[in-house]
Amino acid sequence: MSIVVHAESTGQEAICPDCGCTSTYCHGWYQRHPQTVSSVGRQMRLCLSMKRYRCCNPACQRQTFAEQLSSWLRAFARRTNQLTELLYVVSVAVGAEVAHRVFRHLQIRVSGDTLLRVLRQKPVPPSHDLPVIGVDDWAFKRGRNYGTIIVNLETHQVVDLLPDRTADTLANWLQAHPTIEIVARDRSTDYSAGIRQGAPQAIQVADRWHLLLNLRQMMERYLTDSYTELSGLSVGEAYQAVLDQQRPIFIRTKVMSVNFCKKGRRALSF
Repeated sequence: MSIVVHAESTGQEAICPDCGCTSTYCHGWYQRHPQTVSSVGRQMRLCLSMKRYRCCNPACQRQTFAEQLSSWLRAFARRTNQLTELLYVVSVAVGAEVAHRVFRHLQIRVSGDTLLRVLRQKPVPPSHDLPVIGVDDWAFKRGRNYGTIIVNLETHQVVDLLPDRTADTLANWLQAHPTIEIVARDRSTDYSAGIRQGAPQAIQVADRWHLLLNLRQMMERYLTDSYTELSGLSVGEAYQAVLDQQRPIFIRTKVMSVNFCKKGRRALSF
């Protein structure tokens, strides 16, 4: 069950959006039913009676215009500005599909496609000075079409999306932003060549994820090559006691996983 709030405009004048003239002549009334933030776990619906004014300027092509409430409700909007901002913040944090399920429990009716439109309609803040950026690939459609995403690492905001992952496209973009000093990238040779062409003054560094990946690979390579020497080392009494305590748990976990796999195969066979 939803809560419906009826309200009526008390304004006595409005400004024409075309010519800017002030009009006090009320031509008629119209209804608006925007959705707003839920209250006490129930959906809120507003039933607003708004005025329509007649433009008194004979040179203006607009004969009538509607009263505007731009401070909290945009023209032709079906949601208040407060609800739209809430949809944007949650969608950015958890994604459109997850936000759709969250808002369903908050008694806010909105689809995943609508949340995607809210994300796309939000203007991207201009970024003139970009001293430190991150470059990586991203998928328009996973497994088929890939592009390049550029992020401002100081504000953690997306700056631009490039249509492909080629060196020439990245170099052209970097040439239009000469203030770049540091570029964090993956191990792609195309990105390396594009950065050298478009921003030769910039320092190329590996991002955090690839640094950890390199560390893990080097540790695996070292432990694999040194397994014979490491297995022959003696273990102290204190560490041996800990290993003896944990060993039954490891064995029991391994047996349970094997039994689970066997049950899974039997279930699939049916």
